[in-house]
Amino acid sequence: MIENLPAGTDHNAGRLKIGPDGKLYFTMGDLGHNQFANYAKPITAQVLPTAAEIQACNWVNYTGKTLRLNLDGSIPSDNPSLNGVVSHVYTVGHRNPQGLDFSSRGVLYSSEQGPNSDDEINVLQSGRNYGWPNVVGYQDNQSYVYGNWSAAPDVAKLKWEPYIIPASVPQTRETDFSAPNLTDALMSFWVVPNSHNFTDTPIENTNLYRPTPALSSLEVYESSGIPGWKTSLLVTSLKYGAVYRVPVMPSGASTRGEALKILPTDNRYRDTAVSSDGRTIYVITDSAGQMLGQQNTRVTEMANPGAILAFTYQGR
Repeated sequence: MIENLPAGTDHNAGRLKIGPDGKLYFTMGDLGHNQFANYAKPITAQVLPTAAEIQACNWVNYTGKTLRLNLDGSIPSDNPSLNGVVSHVYTVGHRNPQGLDFSSRGVLYSSEQGPNSDDEINVLQSGRNYGWPNVVGYQDNQSYVYGNWSAAPDVAKLKWEPYIIPASVPQTRETDFSAPNLTDALMSFWVVPNSHNFTDTPIENTNLYRPTPALSSLEVYESSGIPGWKTSLLVTSLKYGAVYRVPVMPSGASTRGEALKILPTDNRYRDTAVSSDGRTIYVITDSAGQMLGQQNTRVTEMANPGAILAFTYQGR
């Protein structure tokens, strides 16, 4: 269908879903740029493809986007025109969107991993901009500024740190950013105040104690099989060994902050499936890794590595 898409060592995203319109939707991450070993590489989630690039089948600026493709790989004629160019790009401004699903009404939901806070659930709409790397979660100036390491004149001499931004690295607040069709997240996991101390954690596993659950998939639950669950999102967590159930309105609206932690075990949860009667939730686990166990301590030996777990509702 399409080849030579950009890829990297981190944040490839890669969730696929065929929509009710018969088009293929495909998430692409920012390739982990601006952090860790990739700290000197720029994030291009806000960079739009040019007409010349599309003509040459050069997809270099598809990173940090949701794509929408015809099933032969061509560009749908009704894709959004962004900066005067119609491409495979459907939405822009994403970090690492690993979850994607449609409701029966055609609402397209996505889950996305944030940096140190603000994993997101979004409702994806044609041509909308979801803010990354300038905005995470809500545009509220809470616990995040964009430090653009790649733009520092002395970037080659800098050592990347997760919480300390050197003076030579350009910084912007969330409200400094504006863009056509900039869209808030439907929900953030979780907003913390600027006073939050990200370093006040055990040294050996600082990343596990950041207020992000590492959302890894998303599924719309619309069955009546489990009372009270109809019209919910089931979102898996790699970090906390749980599924989060998020009630939503049929229109896609949600109450901010409402996420119910369910089905906890000491595993890294990767994806879900639901039985035809809606009474059993299947959860697939990673074969290895680390997570924050149910006793709030670091776990490196998963309880059920590389398994499919079945949780069946036993009520009437």
